[in-house]
Parts: sequence; structure tokens; C-alpha cells
Amino acid sequence: MDALNKTAGAVSPKPAALDDIPFDATRAPAPVPPPLSWLLSTDPWRRKTFVSHWLLDPLSGALSHLFHHALRLLPAAACSGFGATLAPLAQRRYAHRVFAKRIRSNMALLRPDLAADETALDAVLARWWTSVGRAYAEYSSVERMQAAGLIAIEGRSHLDAALASRRPLVCASVHVGCWEGLMATLPHALGRPVTGPFQPEPNRFTNALIHALRKRRGQHLFPAGVRSAGYLYRVLTSGAADGLFFVDEVRALQIHLPAFGRPLPETGNAVKLAKFARAADALILPVYLARTEGARFAMTFLPAFEPVSDAETVARLDAVFERVILDHIDQWYMLHELRPAKGPAITAPRRAAAPEAVG
Repeated sequence: MDALNKTAGAVSPKPAALDDIPFDATRAPAPVPPPLSWLLSTDPWRRKTFVSHWLLDPLSGALSHLFHHALRLLPAAACSGFGATLAPLAQRRYAHRVFAKRIRSNMALLRPDLAADETALDAVLARWWTSVGRAYAEYSSVERMQAAGLIAIEGRSHLDAALASRRPLVCASVHVGCWEGLMATLPHALGRPVTGPFQPEPNRFTNALIHALRKRRGQHLFPAGVRSAGYLYRVLTSGAADGLFFVDEVRALQIHLPAFGRPLPETGNAVKLAKFARAADALILPVYLARTEGARFAMTFLPAFEPVSDAETVARLDAVFERVILDHIDQWYMLHELRPAKGPAITAPRRAAAPEAVG
């Protein structure tokens, strides 16, 4: 994230407000189309890439758009219920895929109490698929969740204390419950715009759909990159918006935070968050949107804290969100991206004390 300081001046013009940034700057970069020669290649990867880009991705994208717009005709809770109905089918369909087996083994690794009881583990696994099925369907209703009364606020005193500081806020979160719902509804809780980075999906048609729904609600979220870092730097340091960073992102085919006993990362979203918060003189406010029952959620705010050194901030975020994820293992979407065989070993999970609130 040293690039933050080097690239903050690389964007022209210099926006001081989100409205000054063309919304096209939030669009995920388009992949380079593979040429026809790849279809005839002896390289299996090239043939697979060609087929995915020109055949499978458009088909998947068309189905996603069809379901998305059809579900928008339903009430918010019904959208979620549709996803829950399809979840068991998806679980059975993908049961023998590597990623699905990884979900189950990771649950057992992170929660030894579940590993000792196969029945309990299977029940939690089924809840994971149901929660993710709901979350996918809820893309069609995220901007309607608040008005439908589906979100309750927990940790109100922590939110009020952070707002009373009258300082900018950089929120930290993880992918539990409905992460797009958090992006869409957090501005209502804070009473001001929220921006941050996001990881584009592999499918360009899915990215186009997500871009359209964010444009519909007028929220600027930026794909990772030098230009986006410059935009975020100026918007956050000018006080035009608060920030939201998901610290459990995938890098190099691995989840690096929470560390689960591994060495803490020295790069990634948590480090970027620390640098942005210091640059903006902002408080760091942990928050997550966990499912309570069906289509209902609790937006939980934890104590805000001062941004100190990168290492101290990352350690604090690790302690906070490890516990959140262990407590909501049946809702942590990134469970399938954690690869214990890749890199340092994951040790027995710990339950750290919550950080103290800002005085």
C-alpha cells in the first residue's frame, strides 16, 4: 500500500466529492477476450478459457440477469426466501466439488467442537448453503431491506460514540450474512455516503449487473487498482464520504485475515485500511451484518479505535474478526477460499478479548 502515497496524485481531475467522479470509474475492468485460435490450442487452459469467456460466461450471465430482474418484482423477504429454496439443490449439485469439500473441512478445522459431532457439522454446513443462497438472491433487494424493516442495529452505543467524535470513519468488515446488504444500508446507519474498494467477480456479466445495481442506488465502490486508490484517498481525506473495507479478501488464492494463528499479513485490505484511516485522521469502526433469522439481520457495531501502526491495526482487526467469524461460521462466505494446505499452518482458534472503545 506504499502505492497509496505514490499514486494519490496520479488521478486527474482531483475530485473532492463523490459526485465529481464519473460513475464509470467504478466499473470492473473488462477481461481481454481470448482469440479464436485458443479454441484450437493444445493447451487445455486456453481451450477452457475460450469456452468460459465466449459460451459459459454469457449463458451464466443471462440466467443471472433473468433471475435478478424477476426477483426485483418480489418483496425483499420473498427474494431471500427464493434463494433459501434453491440452496439444498445447490448443495447437492456441488457436493463432490473441491470447493464444497473445502467448506466442510474448514468448518471442522476452525470449530473443533463441530468436528466432534458429524450431525452438528452437517447441520451447520446446510445453514451455510442456505445463508449463501439467500445472499445471492438478496442482490435483487438490498436497497429495499432498510425500508422493509429487515435490519436491526446492535451496538448502538458504539455507533453513537463514533459519530459523536465528529471525525471521519473507516469501517472494517467481513463477508458474513449479506455483504452487499451492508454496503447498501451502512450509509443509512451513518447518515453519510460510504465508499470503498471491491473485488470484481470472474464473470464480466455479473460485474455489469452489480455495477448497474450500485449505480441505481448511487453508491461509488471502486475496483482494486492504482486509479481507484487515488480516488479513495481524495474522497476519504476530504471528508466527502466514510470508508468501508472488507478485510477478508482473497489474494493469491488465499484468505490472509483472519490469520487463525498464521503470521499477520503485511499487505492487503487491512493494511490499506490502516493507511487510509491515518491519512484521513479517521476512527476505525468494525461492523458486520449477520443474519438473525430468515431475511432478517443485525447490523452490529463494535468499539471504534484509533489507527496506529499498520501492524497494530492489523492485529486488532484480526482479533476482532476472528471471533466474529467463529461465532458466525455458518454465514462466512469466504470459507471456501481458505486453503489450509497453502502457506503457514492454521493453529487452534483463539477467542480474543474485544478491543476497548474510544474514550
